[in-house]
Amino acid sequence: MDDFMSGDEDYYDSDHSESDLDSPDIIENDEADVQWAPPKGSSTKVITKESLLAAQKEDLRRVMDLLSLREHHARTLLIHHRWDVEKLLAVLVEKGKASLFSDAGVTVNEDTGSSLSFSSEVMCDICMEEVSADTATKMDCGPLLLQ
Repeated sequence: MDDFMSGDEDYYDSDHSESDLDSPDIIENDEADVQWAPPKGSSTKVITKESLLAAQKEDLRRVMDLLSLREHHARTLLIHHRWDVEKLLAVLVEKGKASLFSDAGVTVNEDTGSSLSFSSEVMCDICMEEVSADTATKMDCGPLLLQ
């Protein structure tokens, strides 16, 4: 039981004596010794809204051209990969196109023709009416819609 602290002096863990702690100058002197300096060679920079949009458009165009995608599909892939084109391309190389698309929730129909010609009449997935095939459009995600 003798190991417990006894007395007020045991509660202070400081380089200053108890009488120094009562002095208002001690705080000012300690703060005066500390100065903030920015790190050397900082790579942080402020970007404007315009430069951000330009960079996003460039990345978007690059992915669209490389993968032959529409803008909304390329944007979805970029958002999924946090606009890191290099990471997106690494996933493409390592896992393939199908995995890249499925991981991001992108479905791309290889037959991107907007007109349907497989039968004379089809059912619209929205209004559930039978319509002629030349008045319907197939969306990328699958449903058939009236034009």
